Amino acid sequence: MFKKEMACLDGTKVLLREPKRSDAKECMRMINEMADEPNIGIVASNRVTLQEEKAWLKGVLNAIKKKQKVMLLIEYKGRIRGNSSIELRRPGTKEAHCGVFGITIGRELRGKGVAQQLIPFLISMAKKRLRGLEIIELEVFHTNDMARHVYEKLGFRKVAVIPNKIKTKSGKHINSVVMQKYVKKIRT
Repeated sequence: MFKKEMACLDGTKVLLREPKRSDAKECMRMINEMADEPNIGIVASNRVTLQEEKAWLKGVLNAIKKKQKVMLLIEYKGRIRGNSSIELRRPGTKEAHCGVFGITIGRELRGKGVAQQLIPFLISMAKKRLRGLEIIELEVFHTNDMARHVYEKLGFRKVAVIPNKIKTKSGKHINSVVMQKYVKKIRT
């Protein structure tokens, strides 16, 4: 199992590691805290049960085993405070060369440069493990200027805007910005 200690820009130390089955309860705690936050830039808006989280984690571990996904958990002070992953789109289809990127970071680690340091490392890991990966895609709320700036700095480019894709708990609609990064030269 992969593990690496990383220092944030302010010196805060976190542990990056791959997930394991026993992480379900701590992952559930993290996502439930974030689901309760208003205006956070993640799609999850409902709390999850331990049973749901165990099923989700089982699927994640299966995709990692099949070399369809890479994922790193962000551990801080012994607790899971985030995760990031890249998963190939529909293996065996004409989209299989595209990977979908996602990241979630706990409140106490936001703005400390975790994403800026983690993402290049995760991309490197994905290039080694995910056969056929050429493009990494992500979606970000158009209101999340900080995240969009980080993604642009790391080579992602805006390719589309999906109007009103996200609906908040308060009923407000938010546009989603689609961004891509080419990790392999593509012949057109």
